[in-house]
Amino acid sequence: MTQNTLILYLPLYILYAAIGTAAAAAAKIAMAHLLARRWAASLPSGIIAGALVASNFALLGFLLSRIDMSVAAPMAIGVNLIVAALLARLLFRERLDAWKIAGMAALMIGVGLLAWG
Repeated sequence: MTQNTLILYLPLYILYAAIGTAAAAAAKIAMAHLLARRWAASLPSGIIAGALVASNFALLGFLLSRIDMSVAAPMAIGVNLIVAALLARLLFRERLDAWKIAGMAALMIGVGLLAWG
């Protein structure tokens, strides 16, 4: 796999990560409604969560069909963690300390080394 191929699919990995994070958020909302015994209120977010999970798996399947598994799986996990951390910072104002930033940098370096080889 060439570096250009990896860069070509990077937007799809970012979309994959965003969909996965949105699915987790929708499922969390549905579970909160269920725990509060608001059955009807849980239905819309539950349906949205299910649709997002299905979309997430379909996109991952597409990516796995185009890129070697040894690169695709770490890339999916690494990008997913980074996008989730950035969305948590932007949307929920969570703190990103030096250790978290160093961990994200290490992930990016590791994925880059896998893709380079």
